[in-house]
Amino acid sequence: MVSTSKKGGVGAVGSGASRFFHPSEKVREKYPLDAGLRCANVVITGEGVRRVRNKPQQCYLVTIPEIEGECYIVKGCFRVEVSPETPFQSELRSLPCVVPPRPIGQDEDRAAVSAIVPNVRGGGNIAEEIAELCAEGIEVDDDNEPLDKGVAPPLKYNAPHNFTVPTHCLCRERNVPDARGSWEGHRWDQIAEYTELELFRMCFPEEYVERVMLPITNAFLRKACTLGEFYKWLGCNFFMACFQGIADRRAWWSKEPVSLFEGAPFRLNHVMTLSRYLELTAAMRFTDQQAPTLEHDGFVDRFNEVRKMIDAFNQHYANRYHPSWLNCLDESMCTWLSKYCPGFMCVPRKPHPFPLKDHSRICRIKLDLQIKLTFKKYM
Repeated sequence: MVSTSKKGGVGAVGSGASRFFHPSEKVREKYPLDAGLRCANVVITGEGVRRVRNKPQQCYLVTIPEIEGECYIVKGCFRVEVSPETPFQSELRSLPCVVPPRPIGQDEDRAAVSAIVPNVRGGGNIAEEIAELCAEGIEVDDDNEPLDKGVAPPLKYNAPHNFTVPTHCLCRERNVPDARGSWEGHRWDQIAEYTELELFRMCFPEEYVERVMLPITNAFLRKACTLGEFYKWLGCNFFMACFQGIADRRAWWSKEPVSLFEGAPFRLNHVMTLSRYLELTAAMRFTDQQAPTLEHDGFVDRFNEVRKMIDAFNQHYANRYHPSWLNCLDESMCTWLSKYCPGFMCVPRKPHPFPLKDHSRICRIKLDLQIKLTFKKYM
């Protein structure tokens, strides 16, 4: 954490995160960027203005042990640990303002006041943290000056208005039938007994895969890809997408033992070989339509590769799924819907606001072409 309690000067000793020192080429050789190291026993030799993040900033000129030549670092990113004999004049003119602690009243809960924790990077001096963020190039709007007395911002809408709570359903008022939603060729009692794979295939435009995707993909393969192998390839991608931080996909087919500290947490060798997965990935095509060009068609369609597939997905739902007049996904923020719209199912909010909104997660993949999908709610 950056500290401003001690002033900088010639001969002062301190430390700072290695990523803040410049020129970066010399520092990175000794302190790799991804290691998150700190440079210690750094001696200040002067001060000056240097260009950091494309703008001039006040910097310390320093010497780092085991690194030849002079380096520099933004003052807000450097922690002075050993004070110099004579601080810089520029820092003597800008002493920090110390705010006295607020006295606690006689009837106030002392424990409640002491339990307040700053929420900027895990606590500490907020002013120091803000100085470090500004030194990293993060700009803020600090215009806190009040408006002139008697001057009020103009209102954009001055007509009379009022807010009312609806007391009737517009669908019923227009005689729209409240038919229960249904799937073409699937009864709800049957759907309740379906496995995750059967539900996925019911919602997925499988006919488009067999009619368009597989024929055009097989034109680039030595061995044709079947529908079952396509589902295995798709399941591998779904499964790998559930885990973050694995940049190399080859780690999922590694023959090394599974480690807690590196590599992939599971292996997919029992599903398909790495060479076959890479071959299918390189050959996979999602459309059989030629992409328009500027020379012949006068425009470029950057979504041409997936546009036909998206249309097929939407058409699949239009043909197979017949919704009721009101559908709700996940949750609703409109409280009146659950009271005044008949047939509406109110889904309660999750007790813990996790940032992930995608609640589907693949559980396992079988070798016999059965992809088990488990839709899990994060609790």
